[in-house]
Amino acid sequence: MRHPLLIVTTVLICGMITGQFVYLPPLAVFLANAAVLVICAFEIIRHQLKRGPRPQGTLLFIVVFFVGLYLQNQLAVRQVRASERLALLEQGGNSIISGRLTDDPELRDGFGFLEIDRIQIRQGAMKCEIPGKLLIRLQGSAFSQLAADPPAWHDWIEARGVVRRNTGGRNPGPPDYFDFLLSNDIHGWIVARSSNDIRLVEEKHRSPLAWARHAAQGWKDHFSEIIARRMPGESAAIMQSICFGRAYRLGPDLRRDFMKTGLMHVFAVSGLHVGILGLICFFTFRFLRAGPRLAAVLTLIVLLGYMLMVGPRPPVVRAVIMAASLTLSLFIKTRVDHLSSLSLAALLILLWEPQQLQQTGFQLSFLAVAGILFFTKPIYGLLCWKPPEDETLWHSRVRRVWNHCVPGVLAASLGVQLMVAPVIAVRFHYLPLLALLLNAAIYPLVVVIMGFGALILLTSTLSPGLAGIAATCGEFFCRIMALVVRHGADWPLAYSEQPTWPWWAVAAYYLMILAPLTVRRIEIDQRMPFDRPKQNAVLLMQFIGLVCFAVWMPLFSHPPRDITITFFDVGQGDSALIEFPAGRTALIDAGPPSAARRALLPYFEAHGIRRLDLVIATHDDLDHYGGLIELAREIPISQLLIPQDPTLSEKFQRMLDDAHARGAQIHAICAPASIPDFCAAEFEFLNPADNPVENSFRDDNDLSLVTRVTYFDRTFLFTGDLTFESEADLLERRWDVGADVLKTSHHGSKHGSSPAFLRAVHPAYAVISCGRDNRFGHPAQEVLQRLRAVNARIYRTDRQGAVVIHTDGKYLQIESHQQEAMLHETNSALSRVDAVARGLRSAASHSN
Repeated sequence: MRHPLLIVTTVLICGMITGQFVYLPPLAVFLANAAVLVICAFEIIRHQLKRGPRPQGTLLFIVVFFVGLYLQNQLAVRQVRASERLALLEQGGNSIISGRLTDDPELRDGFGFLEIDRIQIRQGAMKCEIPGKLLIRLQGSAFSQLAADPPAWHDWIEARGVVRRNTGGRNPGPPDYFDFLLSNDIHGWIVARSSNDIRLVEEKHRSPLAWARHAAQGWKDHFSEIIARRMPGESAAIMQSICFGRAYRLGPDLRRDFMKTGLMHVFAVSGLHVGILGLICFFTFRFLRAGPRLAAVLTLIVLLGYMLMVGPRPPVVRAVIMAASLTLSLFIKTRVDHLSSLSLAALLILLWEPQQLQQTGFQLSFLAVAGILFFTKPIYGLLCWKPPEDETLWHSRVRRVWNHCVPGVLAASLGVQLMVAPVIAVRFHYLPLLALLLNAAIYPLVVVIMGFGALILLTSTLSPGLAGIAATCGEFFCRIMALVVRHGADWPLAYSEQPTWPWWAVAAYYLMILAPLTVRRIEIDQRMPFDRPKQNAVLLMQFIGLVCFAVWMPLFSHPPRDITITFFDVGQGDSALIEFPAGRTALIDAGPPSAARRALLPYFEAHGIRRLDLVIATHDDLDHYGGLIELAREIPISQLLIPQDPTLSEKFQRMLDDAHARGAQIHAICAPASIPDFCAAEFEFLNPADNPVENSFRDDNDLSLVTRVTYFDRTFLFTGDLTFESEADLLERRWDVGADVLKTSHHGSKHGSSPAFLRAVHPAYAVISCGRDNRFGHPAQEVLQRLRAVNARIYRTDRQGAVVIHTDGKYLQIESHQQEAMLHETNSALSRVDAVARGLRSAASHSN
């Protein structure tokens, strides 16, 4: 068995993936492992006594598989327990939360985040512990207080507020921010706004590791201040982001360009940075006359300090473990097996934090290194310039320079891109086609920038003049990097937008690129029994397959046969998207400003929506049009319809001007009006009426653009924030307002949805778009009772997440994004909550 650690890690990962679909009680897992171990021991004893066939490691691999299954099941159990307890606590008002910081605070302009574990919550007489982590969001004076004297890793924090439960992503599409929190074992959050809502608890016994991390964090802040003092804004942000992983300091436009070109990874501190720092330190110590072993040990110490500075992130831990194995190989005088050290790093990280398997950073880091190990050497042999028979001296020098500089960088870059392409396509919905060439240009710049950064830090106190020269040189190379990225992002083929890859496409891709390695038994070390013609043929086939996936995958996303209406969960606001079979789209409202980045744009990217044919902004309220401010900058809009309103706000007018400057046609609508044939659907506009004098004295909500969409036999009514008065006007005009699905007006406010109006609409389904625990109390109980009185089935985005409707004009299928979770709650959550309540009461009685 050539790579046992690789097999063990692979089996463990397979067990963890299986655990996401299969649940086994811990006792069953323990008994299964015990039985396998007894059988394994019996086979070993029989081999020793009878000299029979040597027992294989299959049985031990079964044990590892069950260990992975158990780890994943325990994560699911912790999530359920935390969710149940937080669900009970969030109904009881303010709580006092205490816990220990698991990472350095993330403080930005005006707000910040603290991540805590070992959580204890007190609510009245009850006291309980929450497994996993919580997030504390800092605002107002609470942020100002902690920003003046920020806490450090492993400090104890006490906060006061209402606990909110994290139920995961609430909109269809790719994993959103809440899914990201769950994958980090964060099950809830609170918001601290006042300085009285948060305080630093008296420090408990701090471990030596915590003291070391605290000191390293101080050095990190000191180094960042030196860089900011020596260099101008953007260049300093680039150097700080490369050296310490502070990408949030970059401007939004520059960050977007790095994303498009596939170069954002240079700002996530990973093995690349650790490797560059390790090489700089090793050759520096060698230059100072240190022996190879001493230089390796000193370099490892520096890398451990660097890991404490930036935090024990999986890519950094992986690189440090591999560096430690390389250092150990120098002492035991053996050649290090990089694939085994990579497998050992993955095994240790997953055993310590199993949730890392779902992290994009973990996946990209290990896949990138695997790509280098698998593909660098064969690609390097393909790109090397072989000497001809009649080679001249000049030709020989050029060939040597080429072979020493170009093939290695290109081979490593292409190997990385081959392995990480599916993860990037699934997570970010694009493939950076120019990343191969741009990485070849960026990697040397990263080396130079980190080198000048280290020189600035070393000479800032010893020689300020030399530090100023190093800062000027570092600024020059940072500007070159920004220039390369900006121009690269503007190229027409810089990246290929991708829809969501299905699982079979990911499996087929990896089978295509890895099967030749298995069939031809390509070794990962120096011995590669692989003849050149076959190597060229295999690599050519793999390259053609990669291009086919990048170009043809968008063709796999066939347009739907039915229309799909998605009512997004945008918090306290409205937003609904209608997708037609011909690929055309209509968006009715875009929610508050945060909705574009949090819900709408990820959905558009995942479903290949590159243009909005029709956008309807129902009225001048920020919770309806706010998302359009950013949306208009990201996606082209053909037509933008607004109500005829003589009193538009300045912010709404700026949004219209911005959309018009980007090519959108603006139309002010007054009733009656219609679009008779929009992909076989009819759009009728029933409000506001054509009376400018009357409209100037009406409330903005009364001027809501009411839209009735008819698709064959099915009708949908979108009412904006309509009030009783405008509903009465609609009934007086005797216009047809009947609909199968009603978007309830004003988020379920008691000032809308009158009984007479609901009887006229007579909806079979009613969708209420409102935020969880909103301060307005929406939806009102009176509205819920009125909807039940007309036998309408109610869907609420605050409880069920996004609501999705499919129809071909006859049948109607409606579902919520969190329907499975909702059904699970209705069937079994009551008994669980009772059990948790009994446990909390008993804990309270013991505390009293």
